Amino acid sequence: MGLGGYPQTSLARAREKMVEILWQVDEGIDPAMAARIHQIRCAVVHAGEKDMIWKTSLTAMQRSNRSSRR
Repeated sequence: MGLGGYPQTSLARAREKMVEILWQVDEGIDPAMAARIHQIRCAVVHAGEKDMIWKTSLTAMQRSNRSSRR
């Protein structure tokens, strides 16, 4: 498990990540699994947002088509 590449991740941030990972290990949490679960949750939220945007756009297009027919 990496802490991030240089220069995208500063040394200070890498140290913060290390402390978080060590805390997770002390608590009996698998840091790799925790990171994967976080990625999945973010993907689900993002997919929900994209779905909401799509539905809003579709509704707007349908309204526009109805008003142009009149």
